[in-house]
Parts: sequence; structure tokens; C-alpha cells
Amino acid sequence: MRKHWILGASAIILASSVLACGKKQEDVSTTAQGTEKAAETTAAAEEKADYVFVKMTVPYADFYYGELKDIAPEEGKDVKAQLDAEDKVAKDGFRETGMYDSVSSPTKEKVEKFVMADGAVEGEGSVYKGIKHVNVAIPKSLYEDAKKALEEKKESKNALLTLMGAIESEVSTEPKEYKVLNSDGTLSKTQGTTTEAKDAKADITTTSSYGNYEIDVDGLDIDSEIVQGAILETKDGAKYGLKHEDNIWLKPEELAFSAVAFEDKNHKAQKEFKRFEDLQDKDIVKITYFLMDEDD
Repeated sequence: MRKHWILGASAIILASSVLACGKKQEDVSTTAQGTEKAAETTAAAEEKADYVFVKMTVPYADFYYGELKDIAPEEGKDVKAQLDAEDKVAKDGFRETGMYDSVSSPTKEKVEKFVMADGAVEGEGSVYKGIKHVNVAIPKSLYEDAKKALEEKKESKNALLTLMGAIESEVSTEPKEYKVLNSDGTLSKTQGTTTEAKDAKADITTTSSYGNYEIDVDGLDIDSEIVQGAILETKDGAKYGLKHEDNIWLKPEELAFSAVAFEDKNHKAQKEFKRFEDLQDKDIVKITYFLMDEDD
């Protein structure tokens, strides 16, 4: 059975990222308004100067927690590491098997092709643990405090020090989109802008070799090498994160997921379905792609 939807006009809306929303300010003509706008710009610039921007390898659980839980960036300039704060990501079940843990595959040929995935060959198969090259902003005070804790070989009850240890490099300029690392070890939802692919069309079918459901998007112009993740959103507001090899393929216009037990007979592998169990009979209204270093 196949259903056909026009993106942006019907059941599925395709956007490139779930990001901060805000109204575009009108042109300012008076001196008072101009001064106020300049002050706001200066304040925003000073706020950005309080961050250290980095590239980071992030586990799926930590990446999607901020998006699905709508986590906001922490406020305040003098932010210190909360090493004893509970692991909220684990508490809410995101690290459980079948949720947002690692993806295991019986094949190893695609590891190098999934450029954005933190994948590795293990024996005759492969494992995908998360997402590489994620832009993250860290408050300077938190960066220094957590860095010191790492040097002193301290431990953290949450993922703060693990994430700090997963920094790939520092970035000299503010990225177009980024997450913010909070002192309790959580990452915020992505900060940036949104682009809607109004001309794209999608088909969803219950006949697929890769899951109970497969979505094929026509008219989507996205380079697979910059796809860091994707989210399905339903009419009731529920969101579901997708993982490389399990749901996201080398052709990003092809997505698949399982809501009940399913075997990929081509590879003799069971597909994860736990996090999609309640998605059956719901209307998918949005697909969100997260793209590296793009004005999403």
C-alpha cells in the first residue's frame, strides 16, 4: 500500500533542520530604533564571544535528546561543571537498547561511505555509535572548568566529561548552526535557521526490504556526505530520531523504519523498532534533516 504526499502542502513537510524560530526585524528608520538595534547586535556579539566553538563526535542518544526534549541553552556567564548531576539522557531511556544506542550491522562495506557517522568495523560487521563533526558551543567558563576536571582525571555522573573528551577540534568562527553544551552534560536543541523544501514530494510504503515502512522523497537535493541525522514528526507533536544504516541510507532521500519486529532478509539482520512502536497509525507531518555546516 502506498500513500502519496506533497511536501509543504499536505501530510509531510520536509525541512532541513529543527532550529530556533524568530521573526525577522523590520528596517529601522529612526535614530532611536537604530541605536536600539545596534545595542542588540552588540549584545548578541558579546554573548557569542562567551562561547568556545568546537567540532565534536556525539552519541546518538545525546544528539537527539536535545531535539526531542526541546532542551534550551543554559543561561549565565559563570557556568561551572555539574559533575554530580544525574544523567538525564539515561534516566529518560535514550541510552537503552533499541532506542538511541549504537547500531550494529552484519556488513562493513558502508562504514567509510557514511561520512557523518561515527562508525567502525568490528569483525565481519560494523557498528555506528553516533554523529561526527557536530558543531557545539561551550560557555568559556564551563569549557575551562570541565577541561580542568579532565586533566585532574575526575569522573562525572553524566556525559559532560565524555563529551568534552570527544572534541575533535576548535572552530575559530561561529558556525551557521550549533548545539550548546550545558553544565549538566546535556546538549541543547540545534540553534540556527530553517529551510523548507516546498517542491519535494514523498511516498510512504509498507512494502520494503529495510523496515515496516519506507519513505522515498522525490525532489530532495541533499548531499549524503553532510547528513548528520534526521527526525520524523507526527501530527500529535511526537518526534522520532533516525540513525545511519538503521534508518538513513547512502541516498538520503530514502528512509526506513520499523514499528514492530522486522528482519532485513538481505542481510539477515533484525531491525530496531522499540522507539517507533507508538508511531503506527499516526500521521507524519514533517521530516527534518540535520546538515553539517549548512544554513539548515
